Amino acid sequence: MLFLFTLLISAFTARWVILPYPAHAQNNRGFVTVSGKDFLLNGKIFKVKGCNLSTPNYNWAIDLYQTVPNENVEKQLLEAKKFNINVIRLGASYIGLGKDQVTEEKRDLLRYYLNLVGESDLKIIVSFFPDQPYFAEIKDPASRELHKKHLSGIIPYFKDDPRIFAWEVANELLNPVADSKEDQLIMIAWAKEMVNTIRTLDNNHLVTVGGAADWTYTLHPEFSEFIDFVPVHYYPGYFYPGIPERLPDYLDSQIKAIRQSYPQPILIEEVGIPTWTSGPELTTEELYQTQSKFYERICQEVEKNQDITGMIQWSIQDGNFNPVIEHPPDDYHYQWGLIKSDFSWKPAASVFRDCDIGQCHLRSKADTNCDNRIDSEDFSLLVEDYLREPVHNTDFNSDGRVDSEDFAILQANYLK
Repeated sequence: MLFLFTLLISAFTARWVILPYPAHAQNNRGFVTVSGKDFLLNGKIFKVKGCNLSTPNYNWAIDLYQTVPNENVEKQLLEAKKFNINVIRLGASYIGLGKDQVTEEKRDLLRYYLNLVGESDLKIIVSFFPDQPYFAEIKDPASRELHKKHLSGIIPYFKDDPRIFAWEVANELLNPVADSKEDQLIMIAWAKEMVNTIRTLDNNHLVTVGGAADWTYTLHPEFSEFIDFVPVHYYPGYFYPGIPERLPDYLDSQIKAIRQSYPQPILIEEVGIPTWTSGPELTTEELYQTQSKFYERICQEVEKNQDITGMIQWSIQDGNFNPVIEHPPDDYHYQWGLIKSDFSWKPAASVFRDCDIGQCHLRSKADTNCDNRIDSEDFSLLVEDYLREPVHNTDFNSDGRVDSEDFAILQANYLK
């Protein structure tokens, strides 16, 4: 094998200048920006393919409560990287990060997650206030000042960090829908105030407000005045039979309705289907196949829809029963993952891995660093991964190893 490796090196160096690692680092320095309906990174269109980070006992809002280092999170991210993703979404707990008293120790919790994703060349969407505030706080001027103090205790310390994709205010604003139009306007005004607070502290990162398609954006075009992109949460009645067949028309109508009022990028920020049903009894295998078909269909729809800038699935891993949370062990809350709680893959995991969206959609053609070209930098990274455990995208044929077959794929695509 070493002899073959030497021959391959000789053959390629006759045509290429091998750049020392990390020759691609300069390409990762920039921040994600917006141009019309597209995301840009270093002047190139950036397509999102991502995952929402799970917690072992299913409570997304407590992601940053977790003790660090966190073995479960680290293993999740290692598995998620195999899906060829580029973005992770993380719930930054208002309570867990200290409310209006954010300390350096609390900021270190966020740094821990940023360091983890940085090792895999991923970016993070940080979602503030996923667990609070309640409406009583939102309409209270004194509480709103505490919310702004919370943001002031975090944002300035990370404003120069390109590992952050965007800051997000709230998880699903207006979910459940406020009881009155007046209440809805109060919530929207609060969100705008928080967005403006972030912008005064950080002019590098994108800022948005989390919400579902019709509850938030379709009914409230005023968000278009102050958000950088539209993060859609899309769950088309997951517990009904026939979802994969009905999905295209429903998704298309939702995106068209949003586009009427929003020129910004539209990102499907949450989408998924659990291996659970409240309808007719299905076998485990049937549930797995339903989930798999759902992801196959949603990937096709996102890939071909020019108004969608990418997709972040919900979520990486199934949960484990937590008696503190009032859901029974077999509740659907725990069964949204692409992988099981024991880290074994469901069939949908392979479907999502092969989903041809995201910046790394050329991976099968050997675009290791996802810069939309096949060049000497890809070869340099392949050599590095050949000599140690793969850390990039150089297992081009997805057989679990970096070997001469991957060199052949790279050579063939380089010469095209």
